[in-house]
Amino acid sequence: MKLLLIVDMINGFLKEGNMAFASGMAVVDPILELATNFVAKDYDIAAFRDEHAPDSLEFRTYPTHCLKGSSESELIDELKIFDNKIIDIPKASTNGVNTQAFQALLKEKYYEEIVVVGVCSDICVLQSVLSLITQFYEHNIDTKVSVATDAIATFDNSEHNANDYHNFAIDLMRNASANISDSKTIINQK
Repeated sequence: MKLLLIVDMINGFLKEGNMAFASGMAVVDPILELATNFVAKDYDIAAFRDEHAPDSLEFRTYPTHCLKGSSESELIDELKIFDNKIIDIPKASTNGVNTQAFQALLKEKYYEEIVVVGVCSDICVLQSVLSLITQFYEHNIDTKVSVATDAIATFDNSEHNANDYHNFAIDLMRNASANISDSKTIINQK
């Protein structure tokens, strides 16, 4: 059994609000291809969705975003075709691996591989990948963690060069033993 872990492909990071960056939409097609492939093989799909209370401590670091019950915290429309297949996991921090819901999923099922996709490659994706790897090492669980490089992205601004941060995140994940590949290679592997 494999798991496709979709990180923060929500309106508040891609379409509206203080944290949205439209260039992140470039990863939608590879994610849709992976999701279609996972559904066809009867593999699992989970989605981390940023969802905050108005007094979230995370707002000390980041501007107010993805408030619980707002359209910002909803999956983008393009992924809603998989609504009945996606295990929905709201998160109130940059790292959904820490949620009780995700930890319960990992206790319930063994995955030989978890493929991580989504945004932002240098924040939520990076933290999820590193947390997965270290958790599996800690508990001696033989699960491969893969990252589809054409299915992750980060934002660009004057203080955050997207290319630099994205590539650095990929290097960090590779150095931590993540399998770094592209979506087509992941789809075609056995």
